[in-house]
Amino acid sequence: MTLDKTQVKVYFSLYGAEFPINYATKTLEVKPTKTYKKGEVIVRPYNPNVISTKTLYRKETAWELSTGYRESFDVKEQMDQILGPLKNKAATINQLKTKYKLECKIFIDYYGKWRFTGFVSG
Repeated sequence: MTLDKTQVKVYFSLYGAEFPINYATKTLEVKPTKTYKKGEVIVRPYNPNVISTKTLYRKETAWELSTGYRESFDVKEQMDQILGPLKNKAATINQLKTKYKLECKIFIDYYGKWRFTGFVSG
């Protein structure tokens, strides 16, 4: 029996209508892997199966810390990579949430033989 290689991605997202991304980065003392601002054009990768002429815009501002997709049979490895840098940052995250009316979530996406996507919102 052979096991399919499973790809796992975990990310933490702090998001809301609008907030200063640089201030969040400085306050958290963690460099995000991705950020975007409300109103920016969503650049989609080329897909020959999708025909769309409509321009899509971001509906929120976000600060994200992600592992990217990696081969793994244990999501704990990716969770540790995200939660490690954010350890002891709960008070700071809650201050940002209150000050700028933000939400946050931890998102887990994995696929192999089957695909599962889920998140924990806070």
